[in-house]
Amino acid sequence: SKAEVLEFPDNKLDTSDWQTYRNEEFGFEVKHPRDWGVARDQGVGKVFILPRNRKDANDDAGTYIYIENKTLENLEAELNLRNWYIKKYVSINNAYGVLFTIKKENGEWEKYDGAPVIAKDNLTYNFVNGGGTYTYIFQQILLSFKFTR
Repeated sequence: SKAEVLEFPDNKLDTSDWQTYRNEEFGFEVKHPRDWGVARDQGVGKVFILPRNRKDANDDAGTYIYIENKTLENLEAELNLRNWYIKKYVSINNAYGVLFTIKKENGEWEKYDGAPVIAKDNLTYNFVNGGGTYTYIFQQILLSFKFTR
């Protein structure tokens, strides 16, 4: 299936003053708002890009990237068991991925955009919009993803 360039036409957020976060271990970079920070677990594939003004420890707003040692095929097989299917193939800069969406009993797709997963070699990069807030920021972080090697 042919990949289409991932776009969010309604998203007019100005990202000109955003900072770049580079991850050498997993070979990628993303941009994020200046007043957001990046937290990560060393040696574990978790990169959390979080607003610094979180309300409390339970405030899960932010962009979460989970990097797993599995192929897209493995992930797809797991997700199909839970009624998540690939809705479309997408390209983002020099990366390729898919949007997974829930298929309802009647065969219709859930309204929501889909869970973006970028795949390369035997790694999947799963993007999660924590708390469903800051959607425009989440989309722009996703659109800034690039492999650095």
